[in-house]
Amino acid sequence: MRGNASKRIPRSLQMLKQCQISSGQIIMKCTCKDVWLKIWLPLQYQNCANSTQVLCNNNGLLPPITEIEKENIGCSASVKNTSLVNSSICAAVFAVITCAMIVYKLRFELFISTRTVMNFFRNPLSPSSVIHDIYISSNEDDELIRKWLLTSLVPCLEKKGFDVFLFFRNSTIGKPWEQETIDVISKSRNLIIFLSDDAKGNQQWNKREWNYAWK
Repeated sequence: MRGNASKRIPRSLQMLKQCQISSGQIIMKCTCKDVWLKIWLPLQYQNCANSTQVLCNNNGLLPPITEIEKENIGCSASVKNTSLVNSSICAAVFAVITCAMIVYKLRFELFISTRTVMNFFRNPLSPSSVIHDIYISSNEDDELIRKWLLTSLVPCLEKKGFDVFLFFRNSTIGKPWEQETIDVISKSRNLIIFLSDDAKGNQQWNKREWNYAWK
């Protein structure tokens, strides 16, 4: 397309590779809308560097657009400000995503740390409000765990002077199960949770029990 009288280069050409276009030398009145040419035009070291050259008619001078500063072709400071704002937004989004990933990965550690700080400022339990030293949570449908608790662990703890509450052994007959769990946990100094590979137990109840223990 050499030798044409073009005074403007449509930006749609930006979709093509620079070396696919050969317009020769084009002299035009450069504006801020033509800034994209500074990036799109072939670089000096490319074989097609002279295929298209854009010269800006600036008071009789014809400098190449690739050598003109943005401010000299009508770009106001707002363009810089917009770039700065866009960069700030990108940095903020990246920081938020990074923080979210870190929080998600360390969520359990953060939960425990938060609880530790809260307990530091919370008034300690008075000795009179503590009834049991240890509350044990386990899958009561697992016969092996029941047998081990009753014949080994609990007798060992009680022999050392700990008051142990084992729900299937110490719960009050006829009292609402859930309410008694809340009452006993709130008056126990420590909680021991035993996990089981047996999936036949009441897992939903265990989750609620652990939730009460956490609170």
